Amino acid sequence: MSNLSLENLEDSVLYDLFYEAGSILGGSLLAKEREARQEGDLEQYRKFHDERMAMRRERMSVKSNDRALQIECKRKWDARVKELRESR
Repeated sequence: MSNLSLENLEDSVLYDLFYEAGSILGGSLLAKEREARQEGDLEQYRKFHDERMAMRRERMSVKSNDRALQIECKRKWDARVKELRESR
């Protein structure tokens, strides 16, 4: 995706990529929740759970015609997924 400018994508393609970025982040956070619960770290579990719920609320609040916010969220969520993967 780095070669392709999000700003130049058609609306429907951008929205799909934005939505999928949220799904990927949600899955990564859910994996961290499960890992924390398995380790008995309820504080970390709650942190990841709360972050996942906040991301879902944010994703639901973004209007389908708000390209700027979709791009902002996608980039933020992609960076967070990278951060979570690097912390393994």
